Amino acid sequence: MIAEVVKKGEFTHVVAAHGQFGKNTIPRVGALLDVQPIADIIEIQGEDTFVRQIYAGTLPLRAFQFFHLSAMVLT
Repeated sequence: MIAEVVKKGEFTHVVAAHGQFGKNTIPRVGALLDVQPIADIIEIQGEDTFVRQIYAGTLPLRAFQFFHLSAMVLT
């Protein structure tokens, strides 16, 4: 249902909390949309720029989306 709404509504991002719902649902939504979910986001800085932690959460990493996706799935 989420994937259908994203396709019909022309949404570019799907965001879910990192709980049981997100862990169970978001990988399936990503597969239906043919995109890879991006997990453990701590900050969204722009449409294609986000921050996540590396090295067991000790260092923040600023990451970019270098290619165009029809949708981005974040948890």
